Amino acid sequence: MNDWNQGQLAHLIPTASAERLLIKASFKTPLTGAPRLTIDGEALTGVRTDSAGRFWLFDATSLRPDTRYELRLTDPGGRPLCDAWPNR
Repeated sequence: MNDWNQGQLAHLIPTASAERLLIKASFKTPLTGAPRLTIDGEALTGVRTDSAGRFWLFDATSLRPDTRYELRLTDPGGRPLCDAWPNR
């Protein structure tokens, strides 16, 4: 995965259980609109956790245990903020 494009993403901090995925993301520059995290086609709107718009939180619940998901971060217009990645 050496060719993975992190785009505007600075940090990605995931916490997971069998049925829940909590992700904190930070970006190199502030975002003017809420990013979206798509997990296998279901989109979650990020919750801003700072006043500037660099830090965002995503809370995905009701996930299926032992299931591989594809995750994708996009801006409000649907443009990728980084390459998609699988959870493992």
